[in-house]
Amino acid sequence: MRILQCSDAYLPHPSGVAEHIYHLSNALRKRGHEVYILAPHYPSEKNMPYVKRVGRVFYVNGNGSTITLTRGKRLLKDVKGYLHRMKFDIVHTHGPMPFNLPYIAFHYATAAVNVATFHSAFSGFNPFSILRFIHYKEYKRKMHGVIYVSETAKDNHFRFFYPSYYTIVPNGIDTDRFNPKVAPIKAYKDRDIILFVGRLDKRKGLKRLINVFPELKKKFPKIKLVVVGEGVRESYLDSLPWRLRKDVVFTGYVSREDLPSYYRSAKIFISPSYGSETFGIVLLEAMASEVPVIASDIPGYRNVIENNVNGLLFKTEKEMISSIVSLLTNKTLRDRLVKNALKTAEAYSWDSIAARVEAFYTLLRKKHLNSYDH
Repeated sequence: MRILQCSDAYLPHPSGVAEHIYHLSNALRKRGHEVYILAPHYPSEKNMPYVKRVGRVFYVNGNGSTITLTRGKRLLKDVKGYLHRMKFDIVHTHGPMPFNLPYIAFHYATAAVNVATFHSAFSGFNPFSILRFIHYKEYKRKMHGVIYVSETAKDNHFRFFYPSYYTIVPNGIDTDRFNPKVAPIKAYKDRDIILFVGRLDKRKGLKRLINVFPELKKKFPKIKLVVVGEGVRESYLDSLPWRLRKDVVFTGYVSREDLPSYYRSAKIFISPSYGSETFGIVLLEAMASEVPVIASDIPGYRNVIENNVNGLLFKTEKEMISSIVSLLTNKTLRDRLVKNALKTAEAYSWDSIAARVEAFYTLLRKKHLNSYDH
């Protein structure tokens, strides 16, 4: 099949959606398909095979995070022309919402089958409660099937669209990239590293971790907090006593090649997000790296973590501290969680995920072509 994956978020932008599309596309190519990607231009992009760039990315704040969108004077014309030239069998859009790039591709799609994946969850107001009325009939007519990355994502979107065919296919993990054989960073060898990976957006909950760091430092003088991700760091540093700032390292953006080494250098990985997470790919990256995971007890993370089995979940900052103390002092607990977590990560290989997506494509083509013939 000739397949198009389309998203406003793609490499070099660091996001779970960008990683999802990159790995899914590669895995589908290994299965013999011809896969292309439609995405906006980014300031620091490099030439990538199979990637068509249109318009330019711009960023807006929303849902407690940074949202990528695409704009450009020739955007509509370029998208329409590209789709008509390429004659795709499958147009697979990620997060189509009026009027982002996936929605534009969805609007002009001439493929036999159109598929949409919804990755997001919303805390508070859900914009689809209003947006579903915009071109709603066209959504229903052209959306042949929907993929949700988790039950949480389904709960946030299903009631607004009622797709005829849907399935739940989770995010995957690149176990060739994230695994226990990766070498750690030498500079962190003699420190107990607590690792955070994610954009410095409010909803990611880094402030909660910063709040408890002084108390943790009293209990464990050797700990160091390493924060990997882009964003404004000043507000976080300002809330720390001067004497502790040397023990909190903000790396900024870390390349895809170097990120696995940060995981392997960590004693504990923590994801303290407030919400709006549907899955948590960073949890799997840590699990595959044999790093014990602590995460906030929210629906999206419960799709991956079974509390006290393959990780620890917390509701309050007090519980977060207790979980960290337990993992730093109880080797038996650490070993048990890490062993179970590694098994969890192995079940999410991209080969398995791509096979499930391919099967859904095939089902939709069969159903749609049969209904078309009649």
